[in-house]
Amino acid sequence: MVAHQYISGISRRGQIKTFESIAVMIVFFFLLAFGMNFYYYVQESSMKRDFAQFEQMRAVQIAVQAQFLPELDCSYAGDITQKCVDEEKARAISALSSQLNDRFKTVFGYSDVNISVYNHQNSKWSDIKIYSNPKTDSGYQLFTLPIVVCDNLCDPATSRHYSFALLKVRAYD
Repeated sequence: MVAHQYISGISRRGQIKTFESIAVMIVFFFLLAFGMNFYYYVQESSMKRDFAQFEQMRAVQIAVQAQFLPELDCSYAGDITQKCVDEEKARAISALSSQLNDRFKTVFGYSDVNISVYNHQNSKWSDIKIYSNPKTDSGYQLFTLPIVVCDNLCDPATSRHYSFALLKVRAYD
């Protein structure tokens, strides 16, 4: 009988120690799952912030590429005026925009590029569409860049006329 009690006592202590080990492991796995969940949400918010910053930089990149398109530069007899857009060339591209969309698609992707020219004589803005390839059901980043627009064919022999304009880029996510 004493031997049976001894075996039974060892068995109970073993069961208690096994239960304690299992309880510690369960608590450990709950803490591990909580830590993994917390880390996931921290990384997700960081990735969203990085993605938004990337989209803003993409809109800036498209605006700079549009500003320095050789098709839009102010030039006369080989003389190129920096940071200037020729209004006549911009209106010609706008008239041909449907034909040029495929060419510009590799440069601009899913975006809209417009030039808003301020006419100081009548205090109104006129828009010139350079490129349009919107992405439906998508967010976008808007970037506006001030530029100078030259009209009258930018001929130095004739009277040049410069206007203030805004290069507006809407880059879709």
